[in-house]
Amino acid sequence: MTQIAFVWESWNVYWSGIVLALAVLAAVLAALAFRLLQGRSAADILLLLPPALFLSLLLSRLLHFYCFYRQYAGLRQALTDFSVGSFSLPGVFAGVLLTVLLARLLRVIDSAAELLDALSPAAALGLCAGRLCFFFNSMDRGKMTFRSELLHALPFSTPLETSGGLEWRAAVFFWQSLTALALFLLLSVLFFRLRKTPRRRDGGLFLLFMALCCASEILFDSMRYDSAFLRSNGFVSLVQILGTAVLTAELILFSVQAAKKGAAKSRIARGCLLFLFGAALAGFMEYAVQRRGDLYPFFYAGMALGLVLCCDALRRMRRLKRRRTKPAQ
Repeated sequence: MTQIAFVWESWNVYWSGIVLALAVLAAVLAALAFRLLQGRSAADILLLLPPALFLSLLLSRLLHFYCFYRQYAGLRQALTDFSVGSFSLPGVFAGVLLTVLLARLLRVIDSAAELLDALSPAAALGLCAGRLCFFFNSMDRGKMTFRSELLHALPFSTPLETSGGLEWRAAVFFWQSLTALALFLLLSVLFFRLRKTPRRRDGGLFLLFMALCCASEILFDSMRYDSAFLRSNGFVSLVQILGTAVLTAELILFSVQAAKKGAAKSRIARGCLLFLFGAALAGFMEYAVQRRGDLYPFFYAGMALGLVLCCDALRRMRRLKRRRTKPAQ
């Protein structure tokens, strides 16, 4: 059940909606601040805000309707009645990214990569605040249950009413919020460092944000009992599919750029092998965790290790593409 904050005339105002609105406000204010720190006008943020909000709301709602269509009476309800159902995070990312790309195509902004760098720490802050909305409903809990009363509180677990009684489930939403907070702090520090770099390349902060965000969401989405799946697939969730696609795309991008810089093929191959090993380890742990629920901590630790290896491989490939070959003697 979603907790109602107050009733205004015939409208029910929910706590989760209030938290989401505050999260969006925090993200917008942070985006304005980082854009100004880039030495750019914040007018483009304000100009792109309405279409970004519209597309994010539309796409995230459509994705949620596609994956959880049984929660709705139909598509019309999904698009008009926001007291039912929820939103899908990939749709939010797609809406913002599509808005930025369209703005660049129409030459509203000079550089999409530069703008995305400013939006990345702001997005992390929005995720940090937005995940807390699930404190007021029964969503985004884990499959793991905690029996010890010492663990019946945040940051470990939260209560959930089920047909079998009260269960203390893993507080996945809270772990996601803490991870997003750490990501926001990391990106903020790197943002200020990169400002002092004379020959920095725009877009690097955005790619780092996407890699770390996707890797963490692949892990956390596996923990959730209410993950979103494609209608034709009940094994790997939508977030895991898209997250893996983003990580793979970055690997290909860095590999091509490293090859163009003249990096040794053996180093590129080692980076790719490390990524594939990490992906295989994470994939095996995902397969195993769905069959041995009594070993959740072990399998999730293995999955986390595999994803860390994938991110480390991307870090190595990124360093390779930055190196310039020495001129021939």
